[in-house]
Amino acid sequence: MRKMRVHNPIPNVGNMGYRDMPVTNIIEDPNMRNSEHSYFIQAVDVSAFMLFQLFSPNSYIRKKTANGYFNRLKPVLNTHASKFRSDGIVIL
Repeated sequence: MRKMRVHNPIPNVGNMGYRDMPVTNIIEDPNMRNSEHSYFIQAVDVSAFMLFQLFSPNSYIRKKTANGYFNRLKPVLNTHASKFRSDGIVIL
C-alpha cells in the first residue's frame, strides 16, 4: 500500500498500456492482526455484532432490552445502499 501511494500502474481497458493512478485515501494498511490493536477494526466488530443482535438477539440482549443499539448508527449509515430497506441494510 505504501508503494501504491507513489506508483500504482492500472491496465487500460481495451487498450494497450497502463496509466498511473496513485492511491490517495487509505484508511489503514491491510494486514492480519488482532482487533485489540486497531480502533477501526474494533468499531467494525461492534457494528457487525449489533447488526447480528438486531436480527437474532441473544438472551442477554433480550433481557436488557438492548436490541435497539444498532439504531444509534443511523446518522452514519448509507441508507441508499438498499432500495428494499429504509435503514440501508443489504440482505443477501
